[in-house]
Amino acid sequence: MDSCANCGAVLVGEFCHRCGPKRFVERDRRLGHLLREFASSATDLDSRVWRTLRALLFQPGLLSREYLRGRRADWLSPASLFLAVSLVYFLAPIHGGDLTLQFNSQVSARIRALAIGPDVNLSEEQLRFPGQSHSRITSNWIDERVRKRDAAAREASHGAGGYTYRDYRLAYDAMADNVSKALVILHVPFAALALMALFARQRRYFAEHSSWPCTTSHSGWSRWR
Repeated sequence: MDSCANCGAVLVGEFCHRCGPKRFVERDRRLGHLLREFASSATDLDSRVWRTLRALLFQPGLLSREYLRGRRADWLSPASLFLAVSLVYFLAPIHGGDLTLQFNSQVSARIRALAIGPDVNLSEEQLRFPGQSHSRITSNWIDERVRKRDAAAREASHGAGGYTYRDYRLAYDAMADNVSKALVILHVPFAALALMALFARQRRYFAEHSSWPCTTSHSGWSRWR
């Protein structure tokens, strides 16, 4: 009698009654079978993938509530969902976003004025903006980096060219989108710690709090019940 390759149970039908997989037959090795499986999983509107995406986009908060209640069989796991959506986000040619930290919004007014070039038009209010809380410290770092890079550029070009604050701003902004996409992943454990403190009375595990940002971070807003 045939037995399940996964758990060893005796097969009495097309599927294993103990762990669920379909009985493996020789024709399952063929390319046509693999293509049909792929097409079926991609177009089946009742699959976990599409069901999860619909809930993520149109029912914010539902995935988190279902996960915490233990109703997990019908949905993708939070980690799988987060990694899949993050992969698409990393590969997508998206510019800007909530975590994109552009140079002009991070530095002091003095540094901002030095870094303005012909490609940027700032209002008087933007020029007077004092920067972030860390700008007093990072301004000195920027001054030192620009000074060193300018000296290296002049030495390499025998005085024909240098390095300016505008060059530093352009290099910074060129990396801002990539850094913002990395921050999407890095913010999850910190968001989980904040949720753990906020809902301390519920006495939930850290992993459960980690699932909340994973199932809501790309949906824009959430509705807790």
